[in-house]
Amino acid sequence: MRIFAALTGLILLAASLRAFADEQSFGAYPAPDAMVAEIHALAADFPNHAEVMEYGASVQGRPLLAVRIAADLSTHKPPALIAAAIHGNEWIANRVAMAAARRLLNGYGADPWITGILDRMDIFVIPCMNPDGYYKTFEMLRDPSIPWRNGRKNANRVDVNRNFPLPGERTVDIAMAGVEDDPDHERYTGPNPYSEPESAALRDFAAARPLFAAVDLHSNWGTIFPPKCNSAGCEKQFRKMCDAAIARQKFVKYPCVMARNVDSFSGEMEDTLFYDFGVMAVCWETFTTKAADEQKQRLPHSFWSQNPEDIAWWTDNDADAVLAAIESAYEITGGSPVPEKLRQVRQ
Repeated sequence: MRIFAALTGLILLAASLRAFADEQSFGAYPAPDAMVAEIHALAADFPNHAEVMEYGASVQGRPLLAVRIAADLSTHKPPALIAAAIHGNEWIANRVAMAAARRLLNGYGADPWITGILDRMDIFVIPCMNPDGYYKTFEMLRDPSIPWRNGRKNANRVDVNRNFPLPGERTVDIAMAGVEDDPDHERYTGPNPYSEPESAALRDFAAARPLFAAVDLHSNWGTIFPPKCNSAGCEKQFRKMCDAAIARQKFVKYPCVMARNVDSFSGEMEDTLFYDFGVMAVCWETFTTKAADEQKQRLPHSFWSQNPEDIAWWTDNDADAVLAAIESAYEITGGSPVPEKLRQVRQ
């Protein structure tokens, strides 16, 4: 009887441990359901200034969620976008986006700088553009054999950030720019531009509103990348946007990398947003490869090659800087998309 009781206790203990494990995540990062609940909590906590909308669905049917943050939800002001986690394993991007959202909502009416931002514009936040990849990354917690690239891509094995159309000819034939014929490659472009519901939904989202600025959050290069510019004048304006952001960074100042004469179109979001929609869009790589390499000595799981253990340090470094970049773009554009005549493609 005692043996039976002991065995029963062990079984219950094992079951409880499994249930407990199912609720866990990588360090302080939220598991997928908690991440989604956190998005909805923004509207619940700030009903006068935040509303959640579903702008599409992923390959596996998960909702693509955007949060509109505004001083007054009943009116519409020039819209800007903060988007994150188009690569599903880059969870720190999601954390920076959510930190920026909370900064806006907590600061409106209390912080003159934040109040000034929201008095001039609405900011949409898409905390996770690739929820299927986010979920796949979560599965790696229990099965480290899942390839790192499977979390990066969507459920069709496409790198969504290589699935946008090329504004002009691809002039550099390198794997970083995307691979068209190998679904196993981490930067597989997919069969054709906008073949994926995630990229098509972002296209439709941009087409439905006159965005003037966007920050697309990634990890882990510690760099700000504007689109491939078409002129020195274009680079000058994006330099202003970058400089405003860098000035707000508290601990690490990221370089702003532009070189239109050697850069190449690669199917990334910021190129399409700029050339097709007139959005002053930048790719923002939070965290740094150096910090990631040092961290991997203690935390060998592949997740930690992309995501810092100390979330707050990096969100403190980047959240205000992201908002400063958007504010600078507003000052440059007046809150309107860049005129078409200034964004003609030049090779």
